Amino acid sequence: MSRLFEALTRGQEVGPVKDLGVLLEGQAEGCAPPSEADPETIDIPVAPPDLAPGIRTTQLRVPLRGPVLPFDGSHWKAGEQYRILRTKIVQHLKMPQVVVITSPGPGDGKSVTAVNLAASLALKSDSRVLLIDADFRRSTIARQLGLATEPSLAEVLASERPFTDCLLRAQQVPNLYIMTAGATTVNPVELLDSARWRALIEFARVEFEYVVIDSPPIGAVADYELIQAVCDGAILVARPDHSDRQTCFRALDVIGRDKMLGVVLNCVTEWFLGNKNAYSGYFQYAAGTPENQPRHKV
Repeated sequence: MSRLFEALTRGQEVGPVKDLGVLLEGQAEGCAPPSEADPETIDIPVAPPDLAPGIRTTQLRVPLRGPVLPFDGSHWKAGEQYRILRTKIVQHLKMPQVVVITSPGPGDGKSVTAVNLAASLALKSDSRVLLIDADFRRSTIARQLGLATEPSLAEVLASERPFTDCLLRAQQVPNLYIMTAGATTVNPVELLDSARWRALIEFARVEFEYVVIDSPPIGAVADYELIQAVCDGAILVARPDHSDRQTCFRALDVIGRDKMLGVVLNCVTEWFLGNKNAYSGYFQYAAGTPENQPRHKV
């Protein structure tokens, strides 16, 4: 998403932390830019009832100039583009409930996309959303959100802790629940190729309106196949300045038409002849039914 997401190539900066106390401001569709917003018209979602007593509520700590959670007014255009992505998911003909976010390779921005999509869905007052970090090989979500890595998904799948003990609820976005990946001495394939993983997702389908899963890149390890098997659809994240074109094509073939929801192009620069006032330049999203969706749109 344009210059905002150049931070992805520089890594996480250590410095001031975003004030996410106003994260819920301006969440309505088509809201005005922050400079024109009326603070008295903010519609804060009502927190849904807890899944079980004792679920921990934690404060998210996000780098001030980072690309994560652009809903505090500092990056209004990016926030609006994620709301557009949310709308495309909500109105998709397949009505996906469990969505996996993946990429052709590392460094394409899939984890940032997973976090921001889950948060945008959770801004809706009637949507309880679960974000699962299932990338055991290169987990980043806990670091991006300033969360502890334990207790975690690894402990749930290893039968060391119950599901609800490993959930975190975001203080600034009460509808957003998070499960970090954690560390495991067991091969992740063994954890994901289990009845416990499948049962966890079935339980999540009942308790949450949407489940967003961050997975390893396609083709890197066997993990993705086991993750997508329990999902309704997949979103592929690619970077024109980073992703290999042939690797993208192979990734699209692996996903297949039955699971493909769309492609997010990350770090897209604005066209020099484009309309500077248009809501563009942050990412492009290609979605459609299998009949009208381009086979390879990267």
